[in-house]
Amino acid sequence: MKIILIAIDTLRADRLGCYGYHDDISPNIDGLAKDGILFENMIAENNVTQSTLYR
Repeated sequence: MKIILIAIDTLRADRLGCYGYHDDISPNIDGLAKDGILFENMIAENNVTQSTLYR
């Protein structure tokens, strides 16, 4: 099993094609989502990526 974790602090899910955005601005992420597992319900531990990922 191979796992790719993409952590981006300032990207909105509703601006990605894999989440329904109409423009083709994220073809690589959309391709990964099509061939893999796409999380549709994620709850972050904190609202700031830095403190959530780097403790």
